[in-house]
Amino acid sequence: MSPSRARITLKELLEQIERIPAEWLDTVGQRVVKAISRIIERIGDQPLDRALLEKLLLEEPYALDVFRLFLDLSQDILANELNASGISGAS
Repeated sequence: MSPSRARITLKELLEQIERIPAEWLDTVGQRVVKAISRIIERIGDQPLDRALLEKLLLEEPYALDVFRLFLDLSQDILANELNASGISGAS
């Protein structure tokens, strides 16, 4: 990691997140919102390494959506980045 990129803990990240009211929240959006807490719970205090990332992507149908929301990336860009890195389940 380069010196210019500071690390942030999951706790610090969660402290910065707040729910934004939205009228667009359809069924899929509601499922993604529910998946956020499941994924955070599954990550817990362990580091998000390649094996855990692949497991979450394979087992949680909305994991890619949750990760892209946290990273503020489009689904296509994130999926392409993960696939280019050889991480399976990012389709």
